[in-house]
Amino acid sequence: IPSAVGNTDSSRPSIPSGNEEYPEMHHAGKVGYGPNYHHGPTTADKVTGLKEEVFGKIKRSPELVQHGKDLKSGDLARKEKEAD
Repeated sequence: IPSAVGNTDSSRPSIPSGNEEYPEMHHAGKVGYGPNYHHGPTTADKVTGLKEEVFGKIKRSPELVQHGKDLKSGDLARKEKEAD
């Protein structure tokens, strides 16, 4: 097993010491998700949609089943957002 002590692998980036500065970051603020970070249904929406879908199947209510499916897939939130 090779020892990590004394390993002079030149392909690894070196950690700057306290005297050196980090290079300027040209991309700061330009990468990332921005306002579209979370555009799908949340876990709570998925669980609530599944619950409503099951209740709709038990009650034999196709409207409640469809509402649960829409909530679970995120279509309901998308439709509400488009209506605003």
